[in-house]
Amino acid sequence: MNNTILKKAITLLLLLSMLLLSGCSSGYGGIFDRRENTIKKDEVQPASQAHSDTSGAEEAIPELDLKLESRSTWQYMNEQERALYRTLADTIGRHEPESADIDADDDTLHRVMKYICCDFPEFFWFGGEYTIYTKTLAKKVLSRHVEFKYSIDDIDTAASEIEDIAAGIISGIDPSAGEYDKVKYVFDYIINSTDYDTGLSSEQSMYSVLTQGRGVCAGYSKATQFLLNRLGLQCAYITGTAEGQRHAWNLVKVNGEYYYLDTTWGEQSFNNTDLGTAPYYALFCCSSEELFRTHTLDGDIPVPVCTAVSANYYARNGLLFDSYDYVQSLRALENAACAGLDFTVKYTNAAAYQTALDSIIEQGEISQMFRDMKSDLGYSPDSGSIMYYHDDIYNILTVFLNPQEGQNDQG
Repeated sequence: MNNTILKKAITLLLLLSMLLLSGCSSGYGGIFDRRENTIKKDEVQPASQAHSDTSGAEEAIPELDLKLESRSTWQYMNEQERALYRTLADTIGRHEPESADIDADDDTLHRVMKYICCDFPEFFWFGGEYTIYTKTLAKKVLSRHVEFKYSIDDIDTAASEIEDIAAGIISGIDPSAGEYDKVKYVFDYIINSTDYDTGLSSEQSMYSVLTQGRGVCAGYSKATQFLLNRLGLQCAYITGTAEGQRHAWNLVKVNGEYYYLDTTWGEQSFNNTDLGTAPYYALFCCSSEELFRTHTLDGDIPVPVCTAVSANYYARNGLLFDSYDYVQSLRALENAACAGLDFTVKYTNAAAYQTALDSIIEQGEISQMFRDMKSDLGYSPDSGSIMYYHDDIYNILTVFLNPQEGQNDQG
């Protein structure tokens, strides 16, 4: 072994956007391809020259301004991890094919790479695939570096296209808008301008969502994160499963409090509730307890426990109730109709929700509500064919006042 050098290449596919499963897919995983090649000592370039031009010293290139301290995982890293994070993020941000020599073990490197994939939606050209090259002599590491695989050839042109699109989107909201309004604007925009589509080769990145209006959960979540970051909000990319399928969503900080945000869940076609014209807000700024009724975290990214409700869509709009009340529901119906929205209410407990469902739908109180609404406002929807959707998991009842054509009643 003293006269040989082992060159070990470890290829890691993070599955962040490369692993394609049925339905919505994304997440972290590990597929390792280990190769060992023995080379002679005189074939090895000294570590000090491995990644430098021997013709002369080069001027140091300043680091990119990546606003690292504002990234979601920065607070969870120690100094060694932050230094590695800074180096690797800078390398990927410049689209360079490989890093300089690094000093970190495999576990640290893989963990930091996960953090980078979580924190940088703008690195849409990097799908999470990289190779670690380690050169050793007599079990002593001489050098190691990381090579990255990029999914787009002309990165500069694609990045410029993304920047132009993002600028146009952001121009649609008042810069003085509050944080809740910014989150809702981005949530609504992505849902209203994107079709859930598993048929694209690039559907796992935000590029297809923003440039083609098509994608799946990874693209929805990355686009949400990218735009909210641009609007000054802290937003992380989270992966795990939802109802047993690979899935991705976001963690967002609104007015100092953390919430989960699942933009894909707001796509009615994704939930087979494609009756109305508005997004579905079941998981708009929700708590950990609510999210975990259907979602499970991968657990490799630190996250806080979310307990706040003030930025939840239903709480914010006076549509979250502890019990069923006819007059209260009538007022919510009239307000929705005046705003051109569907009538949707959420209950804090299953008993109140079931009472509302039985009263409004099963006992037909919705017809009386329409008559009272006509008396109060002078008009009401056609009560001849009532289309509705009830969500027994999140205790939400929706009556579609503006249903899509060709749809049938839903139970």
